[in-house]
Amino acid sequence: YIECSRVVWAHRSSIWSHSCVLMGMFKHLILSSGRCLIRSRRAQPIGIKPFSSLASPSDNDDDSNYVSPFSDFFTRIENNDNFGFLDDVKEEDKYLNCGVREDALRFRTVHYGRLLLAPHVQPWEHRVTVTVHVNDIPLETPAERQIFEEVVGSRMRDRILKMSSNQFGSRIENKRHLVSMMERIVSGTKSLAAKEMGSGSQESATNVEID
Repeated sequence: YIECSRVVWAHRSSIWSHSCVLMGMFKHLILSSGRCLIRSRRAQPIGIKPFSSLASPSDNDDDSNYVSPFSDFFTRIENNDNFGFLDDVKEEDKYLNCGVREDALRFRTVHYGRLLLAPHVQPWEHRVTVTVHVNDIPLETPAERQIFEEVVGSRMRDRILKMSSNQFGSRIENKRHLVSMMERIVSGTKSLAAKEMGSGSQESATNVEID
């Protein structure tokens, strides 16, 4: 067994020595070929003109006869061409179910940073605030405006309604909740005003009948 292991070890060492010799020859061959290639490239003249000579016209060319390939493009720009785009297309205004325009709502939120301890979130991290001007709310009659002011109370200052929501652990859900609150307030205001007008008309009719 010992003799066999010595033979195998000797055979492996001979293979390793031969492979090292071959690798050295291959490395020498690559380096020599690379040096020869570099020398040949240095010996060959580079037939490339400098950029300045390419960019500047020669003395024999006449500048007056030069026509730019982009002349049509710049002419269309000077003529205020829209290049096929329709400038007069306007996006349609989107409205809520209560009649308030979506672009009239101004949403605001604040990021307070993460905490080191669990739950790693500030208490007001997901709070969303919405503001809307009273002129953007479709209140048609004085009764509707009066009822609306009584419903919102101190949430309206300087004719600007401001509401906030922090009920949910998501800003999107709080935003949806604010939109739902806005729709319920406006629709409830209109329904109450309609009931008051209906009751007032009935009272006036009964008074006329009694008279």
